Amino acid sequence: MVSLDVFHLLHDAVWAAVLATALACIFTVPRHALPIAALGGFSGRLVRDLLTGQGVGLVPAAFLAAVVVTFIAIWLAPRRHLKPVVAMSALVPISASVAAFQVVREGLHLADASPTQDVNQTAALFAAHLTTLVSVTFAIALGFVLPWSIWRRLRDDPAFPG
Repeated sequence: MVSLDVFHLLHDAVWAAVLATALACIFTVPRHALPIAALGGFSGRLVRDLLTGQGVGLVPAAFLAAVVVTFIAIWLAPRRHLKPVVAMSALVPISASVAAFQVVREGLHLADASPTQDVNQTAALFAAHLTTLVSVTFAIALGFVLPWSIWRRLRDDPAFPG
């Protein structure tokens, strides 16, 4: 088990809230929805980091964090007649940004390699980081789409009391 630094966890979660709020502004989310985006960004990043700090893999941690963000959006956003973009701005801080940076870096190394250089290690790193990036992105998408779709289906059901 990895030790968790509470200050570091909260620091990253606060910056995730700032990023989610900024993205919500860019996505032209109504002003009254900005706190929802901030709460989602904070909570999602905190959950992801807590889980990975406890040894959970990045992909399942990102999935569960996305589910948390989606539940926050389901709980708060529809009461104000808001669109899913409020949740989507809060999902970005959960992403595999380090893997995305590494994909670009290794891709540039591959593009710059001469035919005489051994590029196997760079290609393997590129493939590994790309796999992580795609897997985490898919997990986040699934963590949003599944609960949101189920909630929409239940909400449209006349037997559902919500």
